Order: sequence, then C-alpha cells, then structure tokens
Amino acid sequence: LINEDKVDVVMGTIISPERSATLSVTSKAKKLFFYPTNFEGGECNRYFVATGPIPMQQVDPMMPWVAETLGKTIYVMASDYAWPQKMTEAITAAYEKAGGKIIGADYYPFGTTDFGPAFQKIKSLKPDVVWSMVVGNDAVTQLKQYRSFDIKQPLIAPLDEVFNKDALPPGVAAGTYAPQPYWMALDNPVNKKFIASFREKFGKEKMVNGIGEAGYNGLHLYALAAEKAGSLKDDDVLKALPT
Repeated sequence: LINEDKVDVVMGTIISPERSATLSVTSKAKKLFFYPTNFEGGECNRYFVATGPIPMQQVDPMMPWVAETLGKTIYVMASDYAWPQKMTEAITAAYEKAGGKIIGADYYPFGTTDFGPAFQKIKSLKPDVVWSMVVGNDAVTQLKQYRSFDIKQPLIAPLDEVFNKDALPPGVAAGTYAPQPYWMALDNPVNKKFIASFREKFGKEKMVNGIGEAGYNGLHLYALAAEKAGSLKDDDVLKALPT
C-alpha cells in the first residue's frame, strides 16, 4: 500500500503482532498509522495514533467495583501475545490497589482447542473471578467449554455485540462482564444517529462494535486534521492533530 499505491495513511489491523509489523513499515516511510483496536500501550512513535482503549481506560475504572462486588481473587486465562500479557500487568496493579490479588495467569497459543487444564486449575484454585483474554476463534472454543465445565465463577471477557451475535451460540455469553468502550445499546442521540447512518449504508441488520467505532473516530480525526492543515502531507496533518 505504501510503496506501490503511495497511500497517505494506514488505518486498521487487529492484534499486536499485526500492529507491530505495520508500524515497522509506516514509521520507516513516515506515514501515519491509526490503530482502532484495544491497545496495551508501549508504542511511542509520532506517526502512530491509537483510537482504541488503553488499560487505564479499560481496566483501572472498574477494578474497585470488581474487588468490592465480585470478589478479591482473580484467575487470568489469555491468548499468548502482547496485549493480554500487558493487560494482565495492568489488571494486577489496579486490582492490588483495590485490595485484590491475581492468584494465577496462564497463556495459550493461537489454535488451542482444549482449555480443560485451565478449568481444572480454576476448580483447584477457586478464584472469585475469572478474567479471560482469549481472542478470536479460540474465544468461541473457550467460552463453549467454560459453560460445559459448569464453571460457577463470574467471567470478565472482552466480548461485544458483534461477537456475541455472529460467533457464539445463544446464551453462551450470558452473565459475562465485558469492559468495552462502546456498545450499540448506548441510549443517546449521537449514538442513535450513528447507528441509523451506519445501517442505512450497510444494511439494517448490520452490527458495529468498539473497533468499528474507534475506526470511525480515527477516520474522522484524520479528515478533520487534514482539513485544518489544508494538506495531506503527514507533517502538516501531525501538527493539526490534538496532542
């Protein structure tokens, strides 16, 4: 895209390895890269703009409530890559500050089909809460098995309305606590207008999640900055972006 199509800006990618690979190209080319997905932090690059939630937004505000309402011990199970690893560090710090304790954390490679060992560990450790950051198709497998093993602990997981509708059987996500920055169910005029416009363009049954909302925000942020700068040159747009 950058070398052959000469694009001015790159927007997208989903998981940390994709982001890192993209950033290695965009930063070298001095092209802006807008990342709309949950972001663990740690990237400091003037050409990188994150519009998705970071731990201080997604984790910190809820931990006092978790400790007070759900319990004082958490077991973490997650996919084995940068975002869950760094999120676990943030969860640990915020939870301990609220008086809680992480009593176990295990990471699973992409493509894991058997989460039985984790569920046996949960039954042995008896945490008050299970926090899952298993992602993608593995999350479907994990959630189905979570219910089949009849785990009683409340589950926190990064689910959303799109994933619940398109990937999960009915009822599997019921009762899960999902710390997300955006929900279609938000009852305010701005969100209702956003959903109506989205469905008018893409279809009345189409869903949008936090990544879609953050992608929309990133696109408009870039457009407003370019309009303010009166230019598509990266340095000009950079100067017009809020800091």
